[in-house]
Amino acid sequence: MTRDGKHTHEHAKGIGPLMIVDGITTPELILDATYERLAGGDIFDAMESLLVSLTALRSSLEHQAWLDFCATSLRTHPVFAFVHQAPFTKRAFDKPRGYPGDAVTLDYIYGVESLREHTGPEVARLSAWEFQTPSCRSVRARKDVLAKHIDDIAALVSRPRVLSLACGHLREARTSEAVLNRAVDFVAVDQDPDSVATVDAQLKEYGVRAIKGSVRAVLAKKLAFQELDLAYAAGLYDYLGQPMAKELSSRLFEMLRSGGRLLIPNFNPTLRDIGYLEGFMDWQLIYRDDDAMLDLASALPANQVAGCELFRESHGNITFLAVTKV
Repeated sequence: MTRDGKHTHEHAKGIGPLMIVDGITTPELILDATYERLAGGDIFDAMESLLVSLTALRSSLEHQAWLDFCATSLRTHPVFAFVHQAPFTKRAFDKPRGYPGDAVTLDYIYGVESLREHTGPEVARLSAWEFQTPSCRSVRARKDVLAKHIDDIAALVSRPRVLSLACGHLREARTSEAVLNRAVDFVAVDQDPDSVATVDAQLKEYGVRAIKGSVRAVLAKKLAFQELDLAYAAGLYDYLGQPMAKELSSRLFEMLRSGGRLLIPNFNPTLRDIGYLEGFMDWQLIYRDDDAMLDLASALPANQVAGCELFRESHGNITFLAVTKV
């Protein structure tokens, strides 16, 4: 069905996530078919097919051609407005705080942000679909990995010193038994004053110190900490180019005590919903494979590195680099 409601693919048939017309697959037909299915109430399966199709299309196009498709064909198609009924996707695209992954947007992923003000069955079904997408599952898994590392450090060290850079709302603290038991000297840093205020209001009673500060201040050594047992940045590295990411790793590593650990998570390029994130949310990340992750540690002084390992969260979409100091 076209945007004016006319059927133009009577001879089309679905093969997997794509629409094949006389042996030819076109992005426009994919969008038309998806909109027809969504309007008919087939939301979950239609969105799953669209997710796969968009990532496949992204892989098949030159970068500029992909950007052009997103800016013209996709974002002017009625399927775009239909999907933007979902508050998580719409907020990421609108970027009210200037970037797509702000703390409130992530709270939709965690199930913290309420959907009560958004009514209607379509919104509920779209939101339920969003909640189980690969990226959202992995963000929740990342939170659990971070909380476990905090607890593991607390089991080894009496009142460990922990730093979270670009902390957002620091939701992993609510999952950490050590934080809830006030057993951690925790510093949470973010450049967003609203996020800092939220952390201060919700976690100050657990001994968390919320500080307004930027990555640039850390790089310039205007903001620094000493004798840390754990330093991490939950989603920050997904936005940093390799030179800046390596420099930041060096700054954070300098702040560790002997035996301290630097933990860096980053989405890897195998993520299945990259096309959806970029197309519907304008959410551009820097994806790193294993070699790029290991390269983040290449600028660290080798004689101060006791161990360096890579691992992934349970869904396999986020890779963690863990570096331990001698």
